Amino acid sequence: MAYKDGHLSILCIIPCPLRPRFNRIFEEHLESYNRRASLPVYCPSLEGMSCDDAEELLEGAHTREDLPELIVATAGHGTFGRNFRSRFVDTGLYEPYRPEGFHDSLPTALKSAMERHKIGLLAASGWCCLLDQSVESDAPLPGSWLDLADSCYAGEICLHGCDETVSNTALLYRILQARGEAGLEQFARNVTGVRHFSRIIKVMDSSSPERSRFNIMPGAAATQIPRHKRVALLDFAEGPLFAPLQVLAARETEGTREEALSFFYGDDFRGLMHLGGYIMADRISPEDAFVLPDYDHLFSEGYQEETEELKRRFAGYLVS
Repeated sequence: MAYKDGHLSILCIIPCPLRPRFNRIFEEHLESYNRRASLPVYCPSLEGMSCDDAEELLEGAHTREDLPELIVATAGHGTFGRNFRSRFVDTGLYEPYRPEGFHDSLPTALKSAMERHKIGLLAASGWCCLLDQSVESDAPLPGSWLDLADSCYAGEICLHGCDETVSNTALLYRILQARGEAGLEQFARNVTGVRHFSRIIKVMDSSSPERSRFNIMPGAAATQIPRHKRVALLDFAEGPLFAPLQVLAARETEGTREEALSFFYGDDFRGLMHLGGYIMADRISPEDAFVLPDYDHLFSEGYQEETEELKRRFAGYLVS
């Protein structure tokens, strides 16, 4: 069930490395909150609804009544999909939620992008590039994300992805825009595999033939690398690949949503975000840099259609 009579429903799509801990602390919060609240909160994500089920719900919804009133979610096919945005965000049925002043410190370009595309930024993480120092190579260290498409890095890169499918297309778009189809093809030939981050971390700093010199994964996943492993973060000047966590609220909840959403701006949630490598939006400074997707293009052409097509082309270039 996506909603429950007499309750304010919150759908939560939280990054998988953080989900178990989030579920535990949010469930504890709701037990206390619902005992005293005049309007209790129901969270289908705590009642067995998977992230895949949640994204399918968002993608397939036709009316406002099909959906929970509040949504806390990562960027994905659900909240960024053509159906959801055209039916619910562009029409104003759902609004980006942010407390007063919460975005005041954002870098100008990031703040403008969030406002223009109606993204209620709650926190941001970034995909990062990690160097496995146990892998020897004559190739120099890359100085930017685009350098990873140079031919000298052939066979040296591994990407995080679920079901062996790349999970983030921001880097693919950046390479395609700067270097064209040939650059995308060369980058694919530099990639040895697309694997889940847990599998990548397991073989880091080992004798496994699955090791890769460079490993690209979410920042939340990188926080799980054991400290004894000889792994270093490459600090590119452009910043990490932007990965937002956002809040959307049904328009009619104004006046009732603030108390229900207060957990996501409190100390417990902030602590979880910090441990998971996320920065709350009100802690992002004007000096912080991120590599943003081309939202103008993605939303005009259809986020799901464009990302799936790019993944298909990239997969076609991968060396099996």
